[in-house]
Amino acid sequence: MSASLDERVETRGSMNGFIHSLDATLPADDKVVSLAPRLWRSEPMRAPIDRAIAFGAQYQLVLSDLWGYPQSDWNGRGPPWRDLAAWEGFVRDTARAYRSRPVTWDIWNEPNDPGFWRGGQRRFLEVYSRANRVLREELGPEIVIGGPSISRYAPRWLAGFLDHCLAADCRVSFLSWHENLKPVDPLDSISAHLTDARRRFMEEPRYAPLGLREIHINEYVGKSDRHLAGETVSYVDQLERGGADRAAHSCWSSQDCSPASLDGLLTPGGVPRSVWWAHRWYAQGAKSRVRSESSHTTVPVLAAAEPTRAQVLLGYAPRRGALEPRAPSLKRVRLTLRGGVLRTAPRVHVRAEIVQGASGEEPEPTPLLVVDRSLEPEKGTLRLKLPELGLHEAMLVVVEPAED
Repeated sequence: MSASLDERVETRGSMNGFIHSLDATLPADDKVVSLAPRLWRSEPMRAPIDRAIAFGAQYQLVLSDLWGYPQSDWNGRGPPWRDLAAWEGFVRDTARAYRSRPVTWDIWNEPNDPGFWRGGQRRFLEVYSRANRVLREELGPEIVIGGPSISRYAPRWLAGFLDHCLAADCRVSFLSWHENLKPVDPLDSISAHLTDARRRFMEEPRYAPLGLREIHINEYVGKSDRHLAGETVSYVDQLERGGADRAAHSCWSSQDCSPASLDGLLTPGGVPRSVWWAHRWYAQGAKSRVRSESSHTTVPVLAAAEPTRAQVLLGYAPRRGALEPRAPSLKRVRLTLRGGVLRTAPRVHVRAEIVQGASGEEPEPTPLLVVDRSLEPEKGTLRLKLPELGLHEAMLVVVEPAED
């Protein structure tokens, strides 16, 4: 593993974001502020708009959360395609209710999943385009509306959606889908999907009239990965390297979705889990990213540097799939750093902390300190042999000028 502390890398910003998991007081401010979320996707009964925005997040209001889904009998309204006039009236009333609020709009959640939609794609496209038109009539042509927020990356589905939107004269400010990976899904598929979507859709002149500006992965982290710190590092690394514009962490149970738990990053009592530390460490470096490389596909590396500080975030997320060999329980880590503070300081202080792997569900109030020593760089270079990383663990390495 290596990092070039002088080679700045432009990113689209932090991939930290959340769905639901917020009320007037929970989680505590200090548990959210340090994560610097840039997207909050929900509806106001499950996440107050003003509080989410106060944390610096863009608020994405999901219309279908208000209308209802099949499992709740559509909140007594019936499926929207059955009475399109009632659907348009609902959208119009909702738009007027939130006219003065700084929200963006997501019309339906996972219309390709029978848990959220049972009308097929053709009916969804009609429901979507009608809502899109009503929102623009009520709120103006510059309103931010996106979609389709399908449950996985499906190029043909997305192409059909965008083609319909062209024909229906829709506005689609952001293209969205979810990356809730299953245990057999390779983690590196996320950046591949993003690269493919940018080439197919964002850079395609034919879709320019839609107003496409951003890609949102407005749910990420599979159910089996949600409490694993090493996998957390891999998800945000993939999102950032793939060029997502905004992203939001998924929640998988009523407990994880509750305000106290922050999508499962905290215990029900509000104590950090290992994944909270991984997201906090990630946020610390999101605005000062520098080039980093990993010689192991199972060890994602994200480096950041300022004039008197450098940090490197690493995780151990074993390769997935039925044909993949069983991953070793420990991974040796050698890290080479060049430039930055190593060129200006004759001695540096190196500090490294680790958070647990295992299931990750247990509270982790404080990371484990594993390195705490001063070293002399050699010609602006520092070579570190770090403690071994266990399965699903994450490590933060911080380098600063030594005081001694």
